[in-house]
Amino acid sequence: IVGVNKDAIFIDGAAGGGNNNVVQNNTIGLAPRGNLSGTNSGAGIRISGVHNVIGSSPAAGASLSVANVVQNMDGGGVIVTGQNAYGNTIRANFIQDNGPSHDGLSIDLGGDGPTINDFCDCDTGANDSQNFPTLHSISWPSPPNVGTNNQTVVVSGLLRTFPGYYYQVDVYYSDGCDASGKGIAQQWIGSNEFIGLPAQVYAVPFQAQVQVPVYVPGYGALSATATNNINGEGSTSEMSTCFPIDTIFRDGQEGGVGFD
Repeated sequence: IVGVNKDAIFIDGAAGGGNNNVVQNNTIGLAPRGNLSGTNSGAGIRISGVHNVIGSSPAAGASLSVANVVQNMDGGGVIVTGQNAYGNTIRANFIQDNGPSHDGLSIDLGGDGPTINDFCDCDTGANDSQNFPTLHSISWPSPPNVGTNNQTVVVSGLLRTFPGYYYQVDVYYSDGCDASGKGIAQQWIGSNEFIGLPAQVYAVPFQAQVQVPVYVPGYGALSATATNNINGEGSTSEMSTCFPIDTIFRDGQEGGVGFD
């Protein structure tokens, strides 16, 4: 889908067909052979319905085999709007270089720019205003050499969200961060399936084993999303705060300050 002056795909909850759709294996915003198109003034995918799947579903697990490519859309990547738009799963897609300056959000809940986490994730809104996870550290098996490819590492972080349910965390790699300091869904590199929060517990630490495509000092970043499983809804968050891969300490640990 390319060369459009409106949203490439619009799943409209008000039109009666905006619920329970599956969107997979589409290329949006790129001409054949991956060339950029000069006219893509809308969003890549806009959703105002419920229980739609963009890419991988919670039940099937994350997989690049069904990923959508959303790139070069001036109106943004994937946008979920409306108080009644919930349960929309957005996992393991390639979403980058969108927005007016090609540095906008990969996933925008509310269509109003970055959404801030709240303490208990008790707020409402598009996709339940699901809190995003925060990444705090990367553990390498040993300090990598420059140019190391496809290195398996363990990423640690914290998910502060609503208690009593299960959540899935997906981790992404990108060349850098977007203009707001959020991560970019350039390449899905792994996930941690079904983190549980007991009743009355509003935060849980997590680890995910992922594969970093390349290590170059001062280059590259990681970020993550959370997808809830509240009554099977599957609402996915915005991308987390960007975690640059820039300093490797002698013990193979890399850490940073997270925003929970």
